[in-house]
Amino acid sequence: MNKSKKTKHLFDKKIDFEKTEALELPQEAYGCSKWSLPSFQAEKENLNKTKSLLNQFDLEEWSRHTKHRDPSSYIIRFVKQKFQPELVTQAWCKFYECLCSYPIIPKDAISSGRFSSVHLCEAPGAFVSALNHFMASHDLGLQWEWYANSLNPDYEGNSLQEMIPDDRLVRYTYENWYFGTDWTGNITKYHNYVGLLEKVREKVWLVTADGSIDCSLDPGNQEACVEFLHYCETMTALSILREGGTYVLKIFTAFEDSTICLLFLLNVVFRKVSVFKPASSKSGNSEVYVVCQEYKGGAVLEPLWDKLMLPYKLGHFDDKSMFDLNEIDKEFLNQLLRVTTYFKKKQIERISDNISNFKNESKIEAGKVHQIKVYVANRYIHKYGLKSIPLQYKLVKNVDVSQFLPTDFKKLDFVDRVCKIEVRNLVAVSVTGDILDIKIGERINEVKSSRFCKKELLLKFTLSNKSKNDSFLYQCVHKILSHSTTVINFDHCNFSTYSEFQRYIFYRILNSSGCNFVFVKIPFVTNFLAGLMFVLISSYDKVYVHRSGFMVVADYTGRSFERAKQFLEIVERKYASCEFPCDIFQILSPSLLYNNTYFEFLWNYNNLVLSKI
Repeated sequence: MNKSKKTKHLFDKKIDFEKTEALELPQEAYGCSKWSLPSFQAEKENLNKTKSLLNQFDLEEWSRHTKHRDPSSYIIRFVKQKFQPELVTQAWCKFYECLCSYPIIPKDAISSGRFSSVHLCEAPGAFVSALNHFMASHDLGLQWEWYANSLNPDYEGNSLQEMIPDDRLVRYTYENWYFGTDWTGNITKYHNYVGLLEKVREKVWLVTADGSIDCSLDPGNQEACVEFLHYCETMTALSILREGGTYVLKIFTAFEDSTICLLFLLNVVFRKVSVFKPASSKSGNSEVYVVCQEYKGGAVLEPLWDKLMLPYKLGHFDDKSMFDLNEIDKEFLNQLLRVTTYFKKKQIERISDNISNFKNESKIEAGKVHQIKVYVANRYIHKYGLKSIPLQYKLVKNVDVSQFLPTDFKKLDFVDRVCKIEVRNLVAVSVTGDILDIKIGERINEVKSSRFCKKELLLKFTLSNKSKNDSFLYQCVHKILSHSTTVINFDHCNFSTYSEFQRYIFYRILNSSGCNFVFVKIPFVTNFLAGLMFVLISSYDKVYVHRSGFMVVADYTGRSFERAKQFLEIVERKYASCEFPCDIFQILSPSLLYNNTYFEFLWNYNNLVLSKI
């Protein structure tokens, strides 16, 4: 069999639902107990039986093996090398396939010259980048307005297991991103949904939803893990789409009542619904994209809308199915079973092929795999007619957003255990003018992610159960310094939540009786504390860092601290108005913290301190 026949199925994994006029919106929503269909559950068991065979393999070894045998694994590399798009990722390649395979941008939008889109669960922004590249390379000349939502990579209460912390595009397009009224970016919270509706004032032509949740601890129930997220994405999409609009939703399997009902709902309110597995999507996983075209408009949903929204307002499903099984069209169920069986079969074929070749691949077979990957990448490029776009059409004109923010910095230059830093070389902006950008968000109980330190060091960080036994020498020095210097020691900060810790640090600085500060092993790993330190040290001339993990900020004239205090008092007025569960999330724009040598300094300092805790 030649390469063309071997790979043909990669680009043909798509099925359209055959629409009938018999599809009608049920009379009731979330009024019946949960149900299941034996035929769908049998397909689930069949797939999980194959997945269970993977338990015999080492996870890292298996991952390397499947990546090696993935026929689509060269696509990203070839696209990046030949066309230099912004932010080329697997998500970019998958959505570009969707754009080339379906009329995702409606004809009415093209004829009007104005196009609008909202992208849910979008970080780092690959769908936005792919859409921009598609429109520019096809000379559509559209006036485009877009918004994106995702778990906020700058909110340290979001776990690295739940979000993609990559902000290469976000930091340069911040005004286009909406992170909710609590700044977490969590679209499954109803108040963030309401805030998004207020942000997006006019209905849009396109909504995409690429959300997922880490299900590695329970892969057999992936669908159940993501069902509430997919429901929230869909309710949001149906709220902001205009009539005639398009919705693209990533799902996995469709064995459970929640997904069956969701797909039935989409078939009722859209005139065309297709299920598509892009060639650039790994063949061994369950992900597919539901492409919904020609939205009939919100009027179709109006009789049932309030009931459909009940779980969103509750924040969870209440052990109810969206629709009664008896109200779902039987022909639709038959179609969906065929769709589900088809994609399940393709996935099992790929898993079985990978198993049979695990540690059994000959050099000849490895060569064939390489040839197939080259062929698939070239076919992808030819089939979808990829072209480069001019710099002026890119989302970010003067920066290569394909580069990560560097983390391999030059180390602090210690001389006799002390590093002296000239502040004017450290910060690009001094504390003059209005630099504050105060945001109120959900309180951070535990720091689960941070831009300002290594991930492995952050995992060891805890606020409680610290020793407070100070040495005699420390006590003597502290007594001498106490008249003119505020000493803030991490070993004296025994708090249950990080928000309490932040508030403590802030008020110790604000209410300082002296003008000099010594920070002993204090990590500044959140936007709030990074901004607080920026304001403080920007007012001084020099900063000293000791190898043992403390920082000295000193100016015995008192003028430096008075400059900083003017800004801190503005922050304090905001603090005074915060009520649970809100807290100050940031006091400076993240771009001010990331785009200068201050970030490099703080990265080094925090890693030093966390290694000492």
